[in-house]
Amino acid sequence: MDNQRQQQEERSSPGLMTVPEAARILMCSISTVRRLMMQRRISYYKIRKCVRFSREQIDEYMEKKRIRSIREYV
Repeated sequence: MDNQRQQQEERSSPGLMTVPEAARILMCSISTVRRLMMQRRISYYKIRKCVRFSREQIDEYMEKKRIRSIREYV
């Protein structure tokens, strides 16, 4: 029954991603995404027991981690 409710909530969250979906976009493991959450290095929403990410939050995290080229400083 819990599994059915979780699947229903996943379908009813337009524009929000699950942990596995965020991991795919970041090209890392699910455990890495969970570690980033625990360290508060990536923003997320907690809806009941479910964790969700917006695409904007993922993009913002990736932009913070971007290393700029020398040409960008000139």
